[in-house]
Amino acid sequence: MTTKMILYFGLLLATLLITALLAWQAWKQRGVAGSRHYFWLALAMSAAALGEILSVLSPSEALASFWFKARFLPFAVIPPLWLLFVLKYSGRKDLVPRGFEIGLMIVPFVTQVMVWTGSLHTLWVQQDVGFQQVGPFWLADISRRIPGIWYLVHIFYGQLLLLAGSVLLLRTAWYTARRFRLQAALLAASALVPVIVNVVVTLNILPPDAINPTMPSFALAALLVAAAIFRFDFLKRTPQQVGEPDTQAEVEDKRSQAWFLLIFILLLVGLSAAGFVSYQEYATQFRSQLDEKITAIAALKTDGLVSWHRERMADAQILRQSLAFSALVGRLLNDPADGEAAAQVQTWLDGLCTSYDYRQVGLLDTSGVSVLASPPNAIFDPHLMAYIPDSLQTGQVVFVDFHLHEADQTIHLSILVPIYADLEIDRPLGIVVMDIDPATYLYPYLAQWPGVSQTAESLLVRREGSEVLYLNPLHFDPQAALTLRFQLADTDILAVKAALGETGVREGSDYRGVRVTGHVGAVPGTPWFLITRQDTDEVLLPIHQRLWQTIIFFASLIAASGAGLTLLWRQQRLRHYRERLLAAQSLQDSEERFRKAFQTSPDGITITRIEDGRMLLVNEGFSKILGYSEEEVLGKTSLALNIWVDPADREKVVAGLREHGQVSNYDARFRAKDGSIHEGLMSASLIDLGGEKHILQTTRDITERKRLEEERQKFVLLADSSSEFISMCDLDMEPIYVNPAGRRMVGLPDMESAC
Repeated sequence: MTTKMILYFGLLLATLLITALLAWQAWKQRGVAGSRHYFWLALAMSAAALGEILSVLSPSEALASFWFKARFLPFAVIPPLWLLFVLKYSGRKDLVPRGFEIGLMIVPFVTQVMVWTGSLHTLWVQQDVGFQQVGPFWLADISRRIPGIWYLVHIFYGQLLLLAGSVLLLRTAWYTARRFRLQAALLAASALVPVIVNVVVTLNILPPDAINPTMPSFALAALLVAAAIFRFDFLKRTPQQVGEPDTQAEVEDKRSQAWFLLIFILLLVGLSAAGFVSYQEYATQFRSQLDEKITAIAALKTDGLVSWHRERMADAQILRQSLAFSALVGRLLNDPADGEAAAQVQTWLDGLCTSYDYRQVGLLDTSGVSVLASPPNAIFDPHLMAYIPDSLQTGQVVFVDFHLHEADQTIHLSILVPIYADLEIDRPLGIVVMDIDPATYLYPYLAQWPGVSQTAESLLVRREGSEVLYLNPLHFDPQAALTLRFQLADTDILAVKAALGETGVREGSDYRGVRVTGHVGAVPGTPWFLITRQDTDEVLLPIHQRLWQTIIFFASLIAASGAGLTLLWRQQRLRHYRERLLAAQSLQDSEERFRKAFQTSPDGITITRIEDGRMLLVNEGFSKILGYSEEEVLGKTSLALNIWVDPADREKVVAGLREHGQVSNYDARFRAKDGSIHEGLMSASLIDLGGEKHILQTTRDITERKRLEEERQKFVLLADSSSEFISMCDLDMEPIYVNPAGRRMVGLPDMESAC
């Protein structure tokens, strides 16, 4: 177990402890706006830390994978909870429309489905993480993960919500007291730290063998929040809003904006993820094709070098096994004055030199003294003498690799061909030296490159002790052959990688210190290593161009989508405002009709605020009935004016309103300003004005009708007791009343003919 692992596990435990403490602190202050959301936020962070701990301590890789996946549920809900917390904590709870919280949780919900069904598709990841065991711990190897489109949606969506919440929090802090600004800065930093780490993890730009930094970033975020709690009383008080409160219309507009913003965020996330996947797939295919191309070029070059070497060695073997040539050499060496033998040997040497593009070919005796040469003035490098005894003793053709010719300081390759009498190696005659000029074929062949490139080239190197030596002139260093060398300790250099036995496509630096991409490998049958490479900047130029094309295309698409959504939102708001205007005009017309009916009605009409019972509006009918002017009653209660003759009537009306919302045709007596008592037939109902409940009360004065009714009752009582004929008719001579005695006198069954 390493110190790094112990530190990592300690950070996990610290994260669990601190986030649990934050959840407990938030629960204690749950009466403060936003604290409940922060409680769930801190609880989600605790659950994520616990899931990581259980994954690390799992007894098997399968269980480690299970708990690793379980972490994604709390990870997915943290960004929406953060945004909701900021909205509530900063005093913007009115801007959260109904259903908005559910809308924010759609992506986290789908994320869970994608995580647990990942084996059925590649929408979550194209290649999942692996696990390695370090001591008693299981660690996820996130460098192996290749994100799918929904993983990118999950990441981009979460980061946007975290950023949006941080910006909103800082904007609130800017307009509030200085004390809250430092608090808000700590809170915003706590959200920005995971954003930065998630970007690093998603783009897979971690150093080799790095531990997953996600949970350490949450530990740092939790510490920042803890500093805000204990230094700046976070969750004990909310920032005070400045300025006038929003009107209901403004709140509705902002709620509408919130919905359209959520839609735009989802659209932005989807398009960004699609663009990233599109670019990633193109880059992957391009790199694959590039690797295939460089590998094919390397194979072609290697095959050419192998063929060339085999042909040269085949020339040597043919000469080595020629009885005719060995017989001529034997004749010449036995009798140097044999002109015919000398002429025929010279013909052989001239044929080899001209037909097979050798720089010079010569016959040397067993002591290394030149006998014949083509051309005749050829000078052979003295260092070749060291190879002659071994070649004659073993009977093997010796290939002398690239070397510097002392006479003219040019680079040569040489082949030593031992010649024997009757091909018996115990009877050596001499040795044929075939010198090769690499500038004739090898260097031009290496310099060729299929296609157009400013930086591509092929490098031929060999290992010499603890160094690697360059054998051919280079594109950017024509004098490098047999002069440029590097230590094998410089393992980032491609030539060193080749000399150390690495094969295939590799990235590293070249002899200029420039980053390059190339294929490295050995040339079979030779001491050479071949590197075919291009500058990485040139290699990646099409990928960079595609990246900018992708950015411009999807940015234009996002901008067009944003403009379309904005236009749609504006049209929706214009339609909403038009409807409100029409409704306002209709309401104004209705109010005007109501005002006229209200003022001209002979009945007494009042509007009273239910909260405190104060009268806000009375009409002329009320003033005529009870004798109070409008100024005398506005802002006062009916109890203060002593209007009710029997206060129990008022209690009954209030009870009826609370139970049924209205009261109809209720008889009550009212006291006028002059003290006179009026009989009233009253109706009342609850109405909503400006969001407040009011009582609309209508009272008809039935005092005169009551008086007439009482007189009629008295008349009927007197008439009923009279023995005379008594009748009462209206102005149209229609009978209203005939006393019983009168009916009996005239024998009328009814009152139709009484008048």
